[in-house]
Amino acid sequence: MRPVHILGVGTVLFAAAATLVILARSEATSALSARAFEPSDVAAFTEAGVMDDATMVEEQDFLQIDLDPQPDLSGITPLESPENVPYRHCEKPEDLKAVLLQPGSQLYARRRDMSAYLRMMNVLATRDCLCSGKLVPASSILAFEKKLMAEAGVARAEDLVTRPLYDEARKLRRRVEYLCGGES
Repeated sequence: MRPVHILGVGTVLFAAAATLVILARSEATSALSARAFEPSDVAAFTEAGVMDDATMVEEQDFLQIDLDPQPDLSGITPLESPENVPYRHCEKPEDLKAVLLQPGSQLYARRRDMSAYLRMMNVLATRDCLCSGKLVPASSILAFEKKLMAEAGVARAEDLVTRPLYDEARKLRRRVEYLCGGES
């Protein structure tokens, strides 16, 4: 007897068993689907009740909240023929990689927040949408870090609260995208 025949018999037995399981399940579900839909079934979906007018107005107001308001674009004139290179396509120098690209570290996360803020500010100030305007030198990030540490009175950069810088960078990003005519 060759091993091929044993494999063939096992495959046939498995297929037969799987077919029986599928048929048994389909009979059980068809019995459920044959049952008439009862009004009590609807109650399960509507138990929360009907909203009164005041609650409905509150709900509509809540649904209209703009969680990401449009930035003020006054004072920004889009570039006539912008040459725009997204930051992710820019070749980062080794010193910048050493300062920013260490995943899983609080220090490097803080520095990335600072870098994002400085990058957006630099593009807006220089109106340079190429890599030269988007790559902030590592020395500038470290100098900004020292300045923030002195202002906050902390000895370690990990103790800085940089979330406001990140939030501001997100707001500025829309302005940069408007200026550059695309992805920042």
